[in-house]
Amino acid sequence: MGGCCGQNGDVPTTLEPVRVEEPDVDDELANDKPWVVIVWNDPINLMSYVTGLEIEALCAYTTTFVPGRQLEDDGNVLLRFAGGAKGILSVSQIALGKENDLTLQVFGDRASIEWRQDDANSLIVRYADAPMQVFRSGWPGAGLHSTAATRLPPGHPEGYLEAFAEVYRNFCNHLLGVVDVADYPGISEGVRGMRFIQSVVASAEQGAQWVSLD
Repeated sequence: MGGCCGQNGDVPTTLEPVRVEEPDVDDELANDKPWVVIVWNDPINLMSYVTGLEIEALCAYTTTFVPGRQLEDDGNVLLRFAGGAKGILSVSQIALGKENDLTLQVFGDRASIEWRQDDANSLIVRYADAPMQVFRSGWPGAGLHSTAATRLPPGHPEGYLEAFAEVYRNFCNHLLGVVDVADYPGISEGVRGMRFIQSVVASAEQGAQWVSLD
């Protein structure tokens, strides 16, 4: 089972009436749910990249809580992956106090892992029959791929901006023939993201019905 959560809290806290700032979106774009495009693609790509699993079907429920907003500001999705795994995706723009809290949890039959964007240098592994372990980037035991992607010595925070640099480096290395594996998002990942977004919109508009991604 997998779970991914991306939460922000940008709702005004004052009790006085305020004007809610809206993005410059025309009616045609609003109907295509651009907020879903921006906010939901990141956790889906993260889940698929880490687990290697593809989503087969989903059930989505989205809501607009802040008066005056054209676009949804909260959503939850149940996921069915190929092979029988289940997942949950939760995204929100109304989680007060949250600072882009992107979190991934994956639960297997022998252990689970947890990663948080606000502590990107740490990976927590929990076992059913052993003490919890915390793997830190730059230290022994992190694995070859992690070591290759680590640019700074242990204790120096890195993550968000460096992740983009890794994508560019992997693309250039593949283009130059340095590596054989295309370890960067391509056309198939883009198409997968669009298919997912369309399915979320369709499921929500049908009252949270299950929708196949085939």
